[in-house]
Amino acid sequence: MESMKTDSDLRDETFSQQSSKKMRPRMVSETSFKMDRIYPKNSKNTADHVSWVVDGVAFPNGTKFRCKYKGYFYYAQVCDGALMINGKKFFSPSAAAVTITRNSVDGWLFWDCKLPGNSSWVNICALK
Repeated sequence: MESMKTDSDLRDETFSQQSSKKMRPRMVSETSFKMDRIYPKNSKNTADHVSWVVDGVAFPNGTKFRCKYKGYFYYAQVCDGALMINGKKFFSPSAAAVTITRNSVDGWLFWDCKLPGNSSWVNICALK
């Protein structure tokens, strides 16, 4: 059975490999563990058109959301099957509302939405 190597063993081993290859010294993780880059898929991917489904109500991709809290409007949008606010995904209207209010909130009463192609805002509770 092979014994486990310590960090210092790995560092010494890597340093000796680098010296034999006449490379400048690097961190062990940099040379031993290479990670592949992940590139975003084509923008026409079907995942871009996934609706956000909550409690049986489907909000199509691109649906805009807004709420008014303490005199300010906050906006969000459905993207990739979730509600996005400032790049963060939420899977329930209440979770998204709590990030704004910092208190427990019924997200169904808190948010209004404007479906793609519509010009009017509707409280999402009315869509249940």
